[in-house]
Amino acid sequence: MIRLAIFDMDGTLTEEPSSWEYVHRRLRTDNHRNFRLYKNGFITYEEFFRSDVMAWLRMHPRLTKNDIKEILREIRIREGVMEVIETLRNSGVITAVVSGGISWLFDILSESMKLDYNISNVIGTDEHGFVEPYGRIQVIPEHKDIAVQNLQMKLQISRNETVSIGDQMENGKIHENSSKAFVIGNRGINGEIPLGYDMRKLIQMLKDDIKA
Repeated sequence: MIRLAIFDMDGTLTEEPSSWEYVHRRLRTDNHRNFRLYKNGFITYEEFFRSDVMAWLRMHPRLTKNDIKEILREIRIREGVMEVIETLRNSGVITAVVSGGISWLFDILSESMKLDYNISNVIGTDEHGFVEPYGRIQVIPEHKDIAVQNLQMKLQISRNETVSIGDQMENGKIHENSSKAFVIGNRGINGEIPLGYDMRKLIQMLKDDIKA
């Protein structure tokens, strides 16, 4: 029986592949140079995280948390997500987000649906709500398996009781501790089960693994 459902956020619960990149586009900023440095191992994820925020602040030095949240509110929730989360919770399944995305997007999603755990990355602010170039990193994208494993240990839930859902930009780490792995899109990259682009298909595929 499934007790825990792990969701990626960007590109999975939402239609936008990256909340970070969406904010960059809206603020007309760019951090692709540091993205390449990070991907090639020249800077750490923490340094890349800080450089993302600094790119915003160079152009918008008085940027606030509310400014970013208003931008993030434009991101569309994927079709069927709210129904799926409600069905899982009514069946006693714990729901969690494990994402390198911006935690404020999780806060916005939580206004429409009840998700139990938020493991995503928090941008720092001062006491007045102005954005600062630091934060609390809870997920390094290349090590999502560690975040999943820590949550499983906390909840005393096994791999056999866990499913995971990601998008096609995943490196597979979110699925390493799951009995079943699902992916948004029409094909799995590493053997994941494809859901197409309507999340409701997940409930059909899990009907024998969750309480009615």
